[in-house]
Order: sequence, then C-alpha cells, then structure tokens
Amino acid sequence: MGRTEVASVEVLWHRERMHRRQFLIASAFAAALFANPRSLWAAPEAQPAIRLPELDKAKAADWLARWERSIEGDSRRRYCDTEMGEELGWLVSPFLNGFYYGYKTTGHAKWIDRMHDWTEACISRAIKEPDGYMGWPKGDGGGGESTVYKADSLLGEAMILRPIVLMAGEVMRDAKLRERRGEAARRHLKFAEEIF
Repeated sequence: MGRTEVASVEVLWHRERMHRRQFLIASAFAAALFANPRSLWAAPEAQPAIRLPELDKAKAADWLARWERSIEGDSRRRYCDTEMGEELGWLVSPFLNGFYYGYKTTGHAKWIDRMHDWTEACISRAIKEPDGYMGWPKGDGGGGESTVYKADSLLGEAMILRPIVLMAGEVMRDAKLRERRGEAARRHLKFAEEIF
C-alpha cells in the first residue's frame, strides 16, 4: 500500500469514528426520550417511585458478604492497570459497576475509593489518538489479523465510563463526598464528556 493509500485509509477511519461518536450521542438521547419523554424535563420528585420487594435481611446480609469477598478477591487482578480496547468493557467495567452498586447498596465510601483508584489507573493509560480524542487503542483494530492498525473500542469506553459518570453524580450530590472527592469527580466527568 502506498503512502497516499495509507493516508486515505486513515482519513476514512477518522471520519467514520466521528460519525460513530455522533451516532452514539444521538442514540443515547433518543433512547432516553422515547423511553420516557417527560423524564428529560421532569423533576426527580415528579417521577413515580418504584416499589421494590422486601428482602430477607439474613439472606441479603449473607449475599452481600459473599459478594464483597468475591469482588475484593477478584479485583486484585487489577485489569485497570493493563487492559486496552474492548477488554476495558469486558474485564474492567464489571468491577467499576460493582464498586458503584456496592456504594449504592451499602453507602460505604470504600467503594468510592475503589472506583477512584481504578478510574485514575485507566485514565492515566489513555492516549491521544490521531483524531484528537483520548482512547485505549489495541492492536488488531484494522480487522482480521491486522498488526498494522490499532483501534479503540467505543463499546468498551462506554462500558467503563457509565459507572464512572454515575459515581461522579453520587459524589456531586453529597456535600461530604463532594468535599472529599469532588475535584476528582469533576475531572472524571470532564474526561467522559471529552470522549463522548
């Protein structure tokens, strides 16, 4: 492949990536709008409350203890320090979701600390790609057995950014948490906003 052909492929790849980002943004907005058109404008207190079934307290405590041992043990693998591309979604996001829901379930700040640690580890490894966006490109991104091109994974990025944004929202809503982790939460939101 000549230099001109490589340049043309790169331009098309960047143009396609921009279209995918715009498509994802528009799709997320449309999904929210069609799911509940008033939800985008309604105040939280105006939305109907969801009544959850009561859990047996002993079973819930047992489940929570088992879950906590499991996630703490598995998180020693620290995928946040090594994974790139689509593996961010499949190997890192389950832990980020676990930390988020661990906080939502228990209210313990240790889950915010874990989320912060893993988020910082991931962000520190992101690189600026040729299109100007940060990402985590991985080899074989050109399709098939390509070793020439590297590409990131918009799906993997969306999968890790979702719990990061949700946790930042929790931090920003609580004065004590905002005082302790507010600066980091704002930085994480800005980073997510720059990518998507």
